[in-house]
Amino acid sequence: MAEADVQRTVVSALSALGVDFTHIANEAPLMGALRRTLCSVLGRKAGNAAAARAGKIVGGILHGLGLKKGVHDLLILSPLPAFPEARTGWLEVKSETAKQASKGWDSSSVSSAQRDWRDTVERCGGKAGVGFGVDGCFEVLRGWGFRL
Repeated sequence: MAEADVQRTVVSALSALGVDFTHIANEAPLMGALRRTLCSVLGRKAGNAAAARAGKIVGGILHGLGLKKGVHDLLILSPLPAFPEARTGWLEVKSETAKQASKGWDSSSVSSAQRDWRDTVERCGGKAGVGFGVDGCFEVLRGWGFRL
């Protein structure tokens, strides 16, 4: 199951529970779409050089607006039932394919920027988890006290 499909399933479950959350649009497909749009606006074909330049422009704009590398996919604002002291929950969603090589946070599919974000979240009083596939995401959420 692709990462987007895993995330849709998790989002449906959180919505059904009435959990307050949001998705942080920080992924490559979004960047690619913005890059193609910018190339189109600039009147250039999305060739390698134009795409690279547009990617840097888009990345610079998003960075300037405060987007950070490694930010996890889902921000949970509702209290975490098992951790009432936690300020937030951050869930990094990974695909079923990544699950096969899963070593938790040490997996090659988890970037160093994502591990750094986990450390930031925990330093600030939140909880961070990585879920590989639907079952892995539900396992993290159950660990935080959500009844799925």
